[in-house]
Amino acid sequence: MKEKIILKKTENERVFLEKILNKLYKISFITKFDERKTLERIFKLIGKSFNFSRVSYNAYRESYHECIVEWKDKGIKSSLNYKLPDKIVKYFFNKSIKVFYIDKITKNISRKIKDKKTKNLIKDFLSELDIDTLIFIPVNYKDKTLGSITFDICKSQKVKPLYTDAKKRILLKTVKLLSNIIKFYDMQSKLKENERKYREIFQNTNDIVLVNEIKKDGKAGYFIEANKKAIELLKYNKNELFKKRPQDIVTPAFLVDFPRIGKALATKRHCIYETEILDKYGKNIKVEINTRSFYLENKKVALSIIRDITKRKEAEELLKEYQRLHNILINQIGQIIYDYNVKTGKILWAGAVDKILGTHVEEFNKRVDIKKWEEMIHPDDRKRAVELLEVAFKNRGKYVAEYRFLHKKGYYIYVEDEGIFLTDKNNKVYRMLGVMRNVDDKVKSQILLKESEEKFKTFSEQASYGILINQDNKIKYANKSISDILEVKLEDLYKFKNKDFIDMVHPDEKRMAMIYMGEAAEFKSDKIYNVQIRIVTGNGKIKYIDMNFKQIICEGKKANLITVVDITKQKEIEEKLKMIIKELERANTELEQFAYIASHDLQEPLRMISSYVQLLERRYKNQLDKDADDFIKYIVEGTNRMQQLIKALLDYSRIGRITGGFELINTIEIIKKVIADISYLIKEKNAQIIYDNLPEMWGDKVLIEQVFQNLILNALIFSKKEEPLVIVISARRSKNEITFSVKDNGIGISKEYLDKIFELFKRLHTKDEYPGTGIGLAICKKIIELHNGKIWVESEPAKGSTFYFNIPVKSKIKGDKNE
Repeated sequence: MKEKIILKKTENERVFLEKILNKLYKISFITKFDERKTLERIFKLIGKSFNFSRVSYNAYRESYHECIVEWKDKGIKSSLNYKLPDKIVKYFFNKSIKVFYIDKITKNISRKIKDKKTKNLIKDFLSELDIDTLIFIPVNYKDKTLGSITFDICKSQKVKPLYTDAKKRILLKTVKLLSNIIKFYDMQSKLKENERKYREIFQNTNDIVLVNEIKKDGKAGYFIEANKKAIELLKYNKNELFKKRPQDIVTPAFLVDFPRIGKALATKRHCIYETEILDKYGKNIKVEINTRSFYLENKKVALSIIRDITKRKEAEELLKEYQRLHNILINQIGQIIYDYNVKTGKILWAGAVDKILGTHVEEFNKRVDIKKWEEMIHPDDRKRAVELLEVAFKNRGKYVAEYRFLHKKGYYIYVEDEGIFLTDKNNKVYRMLGVMRNVDDKVKSQILLKESEEKFKTFSEQASYGILINQDNKIKYANKSISDILEVKLEDLYKFKNKDFIDMVHPDEKRMAMIYMGEAAEFKSDKIYNVQIRIVTGNGKIKYIDMNFKQIICEGKKANLITVVDITKQKEIEEKLKMIIKELERANTELEQFAYIASHDLQEPLRMISSYVQLLERRYKNQLDKDADDFIKYIVEGTNRMQQLIKALLDYSRIGRITGGFELINTIEIIKKVIADISYLIKEKNAQIIYDNLPEMWGDKVLIEQVFQNLILNALIFSKKEEPLVIVISARRSKNEITFSVKDNGIGISKEYLDKIFELFKRLHTKDEYPGTGIGLAICKKIIELHNGKIWVESEPAKGSTFYFNIPVKSKIKGDKNE
């Protein structure tokens, strides 16, 4: 089929357009609305008729246009799948149709577009697709961009068309038709997508979905559609299921209800019911079926959504069993439950009516309403019980009363009645729910309570500490010991109010005492509230007392039980201890200052001795006898060593007094700095230092650096001559602390010296064997303790040593920046 129409000189535009339109309709009919084939044939027709190199449809993908269908002439580069950025598309979308010539486009780009990136994108697009002339037409539908159609004339095209106004008009009309075809296909595509989504939902719902025909007589016909869940639960395949009707899968007992369901579908077109269905192998499934009838392709059908309610039914049965057990439990725990209908005056009784009142619950329900309940209350208690009920009704609140109630045998028993009034949405009382308990035993327990009170009184009189019971700003009870502590007569104490106790408080602490009293009054916990305070006794003495407050119930009301202990002597001892500690701190400070001053002042004479001895050595070496040379040598060595010891002592005394403050430290950076500072010694010992991902820590950066330097130097000094030294630094972190370790394969330490090596100037070897001052580990110990940590070592001779120290996750000392 030739797809080319040429505009002859004798033809007008209308005739040419009609030819093209007729050809377009034929193409649409032949391709049977296959989108891609239709567009390709139409593009070919337009391309050849107008002598274009390439015709493309670019679908809009939010941020770019992608070529999905095209026709191109022989030898022309394909633009399929080419993605055109939205920035370029917007540049071309300024008119419904426009011809762009490459030369003009290039000039316009330089003049109008300031964004360099967009300029380059347009140039790359034109260059890559070899475009000389471009016709760009947007395809929109209801203000929504569907895509664009482009007509390209390439530079490599041998015969280039003359693009006249006549051709432009014909092309525009043709493209409008083409746009309508694209819109139709877009809607068709969306319709297919919606159908696919419906199918997806239909197949993947958790309920069984079945569709069956409804015959003309209203009876159910065969199933015509089923989802995956139906196949899964009913165990039929589709072919088997489509040979079944709804009545074929329900239990026989339910078939009698089918006429009712058919009638409901015929009148209301909707029906919900519960039943049991059978799977292929006869297994019963309890279900709830929601059926709706409608017409599908001129056929009346029923759509049934079937939900498996087996578990729900089991839960309902379980709930019934729980209710039965609940009723048994109420009877067994010996409580009467009632439900009082305020409007009718009737009361529904349940629970242990028989057990408490000796009357069967059914008989009790028949004769005891609100009036009868009032009559059964003891005459002496009736007025108060009814008044409390009226107050609770008025306040729409809780009712609590204790009264004597008539037993079937004619005597009264004490009961405790507790209920609550319920209101409707208009805040009107309509119901009361309550519980009645037998409290005869409670009366007996009150007698026992009186006996226990007598025991308490006897015990408290013999107690060495003071006891007070305060209730409603009055002293309910006070023992002799409290009288002795406060130096106030016992009979006078019973006249005391809270204000009188405040007046006994020392003037310096009176304001604080008032706060304590307020806190104690608000204290509602069953725990003990403790206060320590100074008082001025009745005889004018100043005493320290320790008071404990505890809430108790006294004679049915809340009260405070207060115990008082005289701690004057204890406080005096504490003050003495504070003075001793203060004196020790002062002495320690002076000792540190002495050590610093002594070590600092010793430096100058030692430097002078060292200088003159070295001068003596230079002038008279080899001029005196050999003994004199040796003596000079010993003096030089001794003064140098003395200088080292004094410097070390000076460093030791400075720890704790001079600190840069605590901060978050990068441990790895510290290790790297230490290694750099002593690199000469590491190379000399041919040592290898290994460290993994060490955590950050909180501490003094300079002091922690000194710890790591001393421990690494210690390992370098006490290494084996015959074996290369390996030092491994690692750490482990727990919730509260970080534990670092510095492990070496050196000469090791004997077990008996593991604690002694951290002592000041403690050496295990002579200075000729291993150099050093013997103060490095003592400095480490002092620094770690300053950080609230601990340092220790694990070692065996010839097997190396591992030094450990831990640092709290965040510790503070004096000088901490965050303190």
